[in-house]
Amino acid sequence: MEVISFAKGKEWYMDASLGHPRETSEYCTKVQIGDEVDTDLIRDVADHLLDSIKEVDGKNKGAFNGFEAEAAIILHRELNLPPKVYSDRRFWIWLSINYFREIIEIRHPAKTTEESSNKVVNLSLEGNYGLAGAWEGLAFRLWSRAAYAFDPSFDPDPYYHAKLGTGDMWRSHIFRVDHGSCVQLSRAFLREAYDEKLSKSSAPLNKDIVRAVAKRLRRHHARLSFEIFNQAEAERFVRSEIESVRSGTLN
Repeated sequence: MEVISFAKGKEWYMDASLGHPRETSEYCTKVQIGDEVDTDLIRDVADHLLDSIKEVDGKNKGAFNGFEAEAAIILHRELNLPPKVYSDRRFWIWLSINYFREIIEIRHPAKTTEESSNKVVNLSLEGNYGLAGAWEGLAFRLWSRAAYAFDPSFDPDPYYHAKLGTGDMWRSHIFRVDHGSCVQLSRAFLREAYDEKLSKSSAPLNKDIVRAVAKRLRRHHARLSFEIFNQAEAERFVRSEIESVRSGTLN
């Protein structure tokens, strides 16, 4: 099944029917949805997450952190997407427009208006639909959070690390930086910075230390191959960086 979604500038046109006269739109994207994608399941998961986010008090700072951790795990566990689907940015744009629109509007409010027969969404933060870049799209961020954190060998909860940190931290200090591709280092960073039980660095760390450590890890990755670290080596390295920040050592 081929689905076409249309966008131009900061407006998404929600009637994504085939053969639309604006098929040549600058942001027109075509997505091939095969039998391996269960659209009914996607709808059920999206409906469940919509019910959950409606219960969040968005006026309280940090209120969405718990929702994002829970939603990440549910999205990754329930959809079980094959690589050729989850690696396609167009799929996430399609999913965001057709199933995640209300969730995105609640999490990142945008003004809406009615124009003829089309629902037009004026996106002040259009990136949350995946238009500005893969890591900016809410649905892909959530799925990736659980995918990065998933560790089947971690007993008793393979999604343990997905529950650590805030949504903003994941976006800024995991997804947007190179070391996010090294799961051992990312898990060590999450554990030492946020895990009060397993951290040996007196977690939770304050935001200034977290930001400073994240910057140092990014600089180090330009000259070090974090990918060769095992988990113990990654944890020792992160702890040493935290201590360097605390002591003011800038080597």
